[in-house]
Amino acid sequence: MESPVPEIQSKMMVFPRALPMEEHPYEHPHFYVRECYSRYYELVMKILYIKGKHGVTISGSPGIGESVFLAYFLGRYSLVCFTSPNEAWFRHIRKRQEHPMLIMPLWDLNELQAAAQEFDLDIRPPSNESIPIYAQFDHPDEADDREVAKRIEHRFKIFGGTARECLSTDTSYVCQQERKVDDVVNGYGDVRCVERLSYKSEAEMAQHVLTHLSPNPSNPTMYTIVPPSKYM
Repeated sequence: MESPVPEIQSKMMVFPRALPMEEHPYEHPHFYVRECYSRYYELVMKILYIKGKHGVTISGSPGIGESVFLAYFLGRYSLVCFTSPNEAWFRHIRKRQEHPMLIMPLWDLNELQAAAQEFDLDIRPPSNESIPIYAQFDHPDEADDREVAKRIEHRFKIFGGTARECLSTDTSYVCQQERKVDDVVNGYGDVRCVERLSYKSEAEMAQHVLTHLSPNPSNPTMYTIVPPSKYM
């Protein structure tokens, strides 16, 4: 039985062009307001103004919307902060108990499908030429809601709850990311793979492919490390 396409209400906001996005520039005029954003806004305000802390860091697995959360926050308040991961900053705040870090939740499948429907994303199937077998589809090259929902579900099974890959309209980028996943999964345990992981960039890429951060729903300053998907 096919899963129904989720029904949603409008959850779009205008993206502030003045907001710097260093590593992954945001190219759309609007952004999708995740359900968790309002809760995390309240958590940040509570930490700053009720608990009297001097700063809060929002982190989590790459590609889930931590940077876009700043756009939402700017719509309700005003702050200046960097929008790309900064390991030196993370090391600094880990040593300071008065500076909490909140982990943002991964997207679930319904949320991804709802966002694609809201933005009317043209998520097309990839070409069958030189792509991993799991990236091939038997469906016609149409971008209707139901077909898009199926393609997002397929991506979700590979990448897990990351919007960057699951909602991308760039087919070549998605295929490239799928090959990276395939390379890491198939090469894990291989001597050459272990050698590559001695390099920081390779190790970080493998870490992002093999693990995601899942926050405690009742206390998002705590989290567990989980596999992104059953494909892993």
